[in-house]
Amino acid sequence: MSTNSGIISHNPRNYQTMQFDVNDGLQLYNFSNRLTSSSPDGKILFGSNRDLTFFNPDSVLLNKKAPKVQFTEAVLTGKNDFVVKNLKEDDTLTVESRYRYIKINFSSLNFWAPQKNKYKYSLESLGKPEQWLSIENQNYIIVSGLKAGYYKLSIKGSNNEDVWNENILELIIHTKTSFRQSNWVMLIYGFLAILISYFTFLYATKQLRKLNREYRERELIAKKVEQQKEELIIKNKNITDSINYAKRIQEALMPSYKFFKNLFPDSFILHMPKDIVSGDFYWINEVDERIYFAAVDCTGHGVPGAFMSIIGFELFRRITETEKKKQPAEILRSLSRGFETFFRDVESYVLRDGMDVALCAIDKEMKHLEFAGAFNPLYLVRDNTIIEIKGDRFSVGLFNIEEADNNQFKNHVVPLIEGDIIYIFTDGFADQFGGPEGKKYKYRRFRHLLLALHQLPMRQQLEFLRRSINDWKGEAEQVDDILIMGIRITHRDKKQ
Repeated sequence: MSTNSGIISHNPRNYQTMQFDVNDGLQLYNFSNRLTSSSPDGKILFGSNRDLTFFNPDSVLLNKKAPKVQFTEAVLTGKNDFVVKNLKEDDTLTVESRYRYIKINFSSLNFWAPQKNKYKYSLESLGKPEQWLSIENQNYIIVSGLKAGYYKLSIKGSNNEDVWNENILELIIHTKTSFRQSNWVMLIYGFLAILISYFTFLYATKQLRKLNREYRERELIAKKVEQQKEELIIKNKNITDSINYAKRIQEALMPSYKFFKNLFPDSFILHMPKDIVSGDFYWINEVDERIYFAAVDCTGHGVPGAFMSIIGFELFRRITETEKKKQPAEILRSLSRGFETFFRDVESYVLRDGMDVALCAIDKEMKHLEFAGAFNPLYLVRDNTIIEIKGDRFSVGLFNIEEADNNQFKNHVVPLIEGDIIYIFTDGFADQFGGPEGKKYKYRRFRHLLLALHQLPMRQQLEFLRRSINDWKGEAEQVDDILIMGIRITHRDKKQ
């Protein structure tokens, strides 16, 4: 049979297989598929792309003679020198301790196809059973790391027809001990080890006494730390209980979600505080023929923001119910003046806290919307397009009365049609870090998200927004309070 690596002869009776290649007289390795024929005189023709080979099976002679194997030389290599020793049969190879590597060469006296000769070797301590390893046609071995003692190297070889010589060639290797490993040196090492152990014991005893004193001192310190820890736990619990109580007060002051749904049945509120209490809050009120609602972000978050929100609740209520202010811009201006008046009697106080607000007013017939903003904008989705109405570039309460007179909030009036969706929000959603690169969510991505989901029912929009920001945040910490209010203008709202 012709192959890509020569010609193969297979005997189906005894399953004996032989391979012929260029080492056996062929001119090439590769033969073409199906280019095979036979001649009347018994020759077999094998063809390739450019040659034709005549093969006479009757002329093939098998080499049944087992070859003789013999050692040739040993190369001993040390750190700075090497030596070559000729080897004879029954030799003993003595290796000084300074030689690290031993290379032993041997050969098989078969010249039919010497490159096909194979070898096996076994290297074990003298007296141990042989364990044979095949090295194919490699006619040398390299040994390193032998400990001092006697070893027996055994070699077996085969000819090109895989006929092995059962007469094993053996070599005794004697590796010597260096001076550093001699008995005298070992005795000196032992004495030094005992001496070192004794002084080590003295030093360890001294250190142990010192550690024992330090341990007693640390034990006293640990008791004090434990006592302080228990005091901190009690104080922390008291503070946490107070904050939780403040949360209940804040929730009690905040308009109920049921009241919000009664006014706007097709709506949602997403409120995710960063801490126990929130600096972001929503506000809604119904006065006469107008419905007011706002998304408010107090400067800071946590307890300071929560206290500011409580002040904001009261000021919103007083401005709309008592002062009867109607326009959102007018309400925000009064809110700024209210902050200044509220903190007027605080000694050495400069007002640095305020609110970013998106405030809307809708008549009950839902015909038009009025909007005023302090930094926070309003998004109106109509005909698959987001219309952004920006707020003014100053906050509520961050300036005094004179500045409040100069900073006039602009009042925007927007006619409403059936199906309009109104979104007001704080900056917590857009400012959240996350994603694969740990960047901010940003308003551009937020607008694309609102456009993608605005046709869904408002309840599904709420869940989709919550899941989206949680997925974006991942394992990162929430950086700010999050508040989004969404309202769809429907005939049902008009009936309300």
